[in-house]
Amino acid sequence: MARADSDDEVNLLDSPTFRYGIAASTTAILLAVAFWQFDGTARWIVVALALVNAVIVPRRLAAAAKQG
Repeated sequence: MARADSDDEVNLLDSPTFRYGIAASTTAILLAVAFWQFDGTARWIVVALALVNAVIVPRRLAAAAKQG
């Protein structure tokens, strides 16, 4: 099977909708787990991780798109 030329390839990481969608879905999962499974300090740690995920993941995916 031959690889397509670089003009024909589609990079999903170039799409902001894809990058933010990935971050939003994982953030939603983390928040659901935080409120259904944890109490007290552990809950707030998972909420903080979810918020960090929402900010960092799109930036890292954009940087990966620029490199690749």
